[in-house]
Amino acid sequence: MHGSSPSAYALQAQAIVLCLSPNYALKGTLRTLREFPGYDVGAGPLNAALGAMVDVFPATQIRPLRWCIVLLCAGCAWQTWIDLTWVLQGEYVYGILALVWIAVGVGLWRLRAAARDVAQVLIWLVLLLAPLDSLNPFASMEEFGPDPGNLPSTLYVVLVYVLPWMIAGVCSLHVLGLYRQEFRQP
Repeated sequence: MHGSSPSAYALQAQAIVLCLSPNYALKGTLRTLREFPGYDVGAGPLNAALGAMVDVFPATQIRPLRWCIVLLCAGCAWQTWIDLTWVLQGEYVYGILALVWIAVGVGLWRLRAAARDVAQVLIWLVLLLAPLDSLNPFASMEEFGPDPGNLPSTLYVVLVYVLPWMIAGVCSLHVLGLYRQEFRQP
């Protein structure tokens, strides 16, 4: 099965279709062509372009952990972007915070235990401090200010803005704690 064998081309085409299929991507991680049974590394002309494909997702086979890490890394990237916009406005302290977010995101993606610990501390801070912003007495007194019609109620703020982050934080803590053995020490 080396080179011009028709079955090698057919197998390679089937592997390419499976890799690019959205249904396959939803079922699991995108894989390299070498993981398909019967694939010969030297077979076919597309080997140079597609044989060196790399995995897209973090190197774990546990789906909840994989998607938790993807979402947490997206949050780290989002926060890095916000911090860099502050740096462009002259607030250079946020550059240090951007470096911290980048380190946490890369560490989570590479399944490092230290990054998991830092992420858990940050999630706990969000869980403890986020409700205080909308439930403090001064925020609830704003509803009775000079123009209360323009301000949303405290219950609305908690249900729409705070509760989704709280649920995501609790789920992330659960997944990161449940699969802690997947993370390795540096």
